[in-house]
Amino acid sequence: MFNIKNYSTDHSDIKLSKIEGLKSLPKHWDQIKIGYLILYTKGFAFRSSKFKNSGIGIIKVTNLKKDSIILKNISYLSPEEASNYSKYKIIENDIIITTVGSHPSVLKSAVGKAFLVPKSADGMLLNQNTVIVRSKDNKKLSQIFLFYYLKNNHFWQYILSTVGGSANQSSIKIKDIFSFYITLPSIKEQIKIENFLKKQLFKLDNIVIKKRKLIILLQEKRQTLITQAVIKGLSPNTPMKDSGIEWLGEIPKHWDRVRIKYLVKDKLQYGANETGEIENLGLRYIRITDFDNNGKLLTENKRFLSLNKGKSYLLKKGDILFARSGATVGKAFYYSEDNKPACFAGYLIKATCNPTKCFPLYLYYFTSSFSYENWKKSIYSQATIQNISAQKYNQLIIPLPPLKEQNEIINYITKETRIIDYLIKEIKSQVNLIEEYHQILVTNAVTGIINVRGLT
Repeated sequence: MFNIKNYSTDHSDIKLSKIEGLKSLPKHWDQIKIGYLILYTKGFAFRSSKFKNSGIGIIKVTNLKKDSIILKNISYLSPEEASNYSKYKIIENDIIITTVGSHPSVLKSAVGKAFLVPKSADGMLLNQNTVIVRSKDNKKLSQIFLFYYLKNNHFWQYILSTVGGSANQSSIKIKDIFSFYITLPSIKEQIKIENFLKKQLFKLDNIVIKKRKLIILLQEKRQTLITQAVIKGLSPNTPMKDSGIEWLGEIPKHWDRVRIKYLVKDKLQYGANETGEIENLGLRYIRITDFDNNGKLLTENKRFLSLNKGKSYLLKKGDILFARSGATVGKAFYYSEDNKPACFAGYLIKATCNPTKCFPLYLYYFTSSFSYENWKKSIYSQATIQNISAQKYNQLIIPLPPLKEQNEIINYITKETRIIDYLIKEIKSQVNLIEEYHQILVTNAVTGIINVRGLT
């Protein structure tokens, strides 16, 4: 990696900074409020009644994810209709900033984040709760340098300090963005900084891509291991029979096929229809967004309910929660004794296994199999909206071995996946460190801490 220390600015050639958190900058750089250097256009509130299946695409807040503009699930206007809204047309290298949404401190929030328009989105239209940002004069402020500047840590801390509203609905004002100072070198030096960052970030991004591919391979290995165990058993010589179910295939001859409704102690239960509070009222309120694709409970953006509101929806060790709708439909979560007292929300369905028939962990591991994924796909193909109700979960057929064999399978999966999970965790930690370095590199380059003038 690039060694920042070897290319630090000479301390004898600096002046005091007007930016909170940044002590100094090169003496020959200017400090100007962004508002004097940029033009902006707010996105438009397009009416969904005019949307088409094809035509000119509309970029919404939901298309802005982390550092990218995701061109999936795009709405469209007909070319004729779109011609009335040329003011809101985006072009390659435009910068989009989201102004309304979840609080910026929330992991998946896009509020305050800058997105560079790729060539593939050139000519599309921008929806509401966003702004298009452009340099007034490319001879004074490069558009790409401006983009990198809006990605630096000092600007991000400023956004966090000026954002208004609540955790669920926050907003930033254009005037606040305009008030932030930009550290401005000559256009020649800006271009040097751009080229330096493009080169260094390209290297970092390639490393991250390779590590993420490795994570995917490990996740696939994990899922293959689980599928083999919960569908075929642990012995390769076990006689098989046709399950009679396309998405399940062959299962051991001595196993049963049992629907979930016959494996639970009580009826499947929908969660509470309540709004969680930030204040800790006694019960962690587990929502559909609170556990990841691996069934792990997330620790950020917690919400709580009082005992009075949540007492009918309490969770016990071994309870399993199923997501019934949305982007994570079908995702499952196993509630363990390590979790603190909790209740669950309305987009989740609780299953409490009858331990004389099925161990909870066995059912949970089944939901991590390829076969379970295939079952979900068969459900989706029967409906226009991705939704799995309690009635549908009740009908899900589980290949069920005797309890002794269930326990052996649980122990085997737990042991074997522990190693894989450790490797995945370590690689994710490495990715996080690289992304942190990525952020530091951008911040130090656009504020003059890294002296790029001597670099080739």
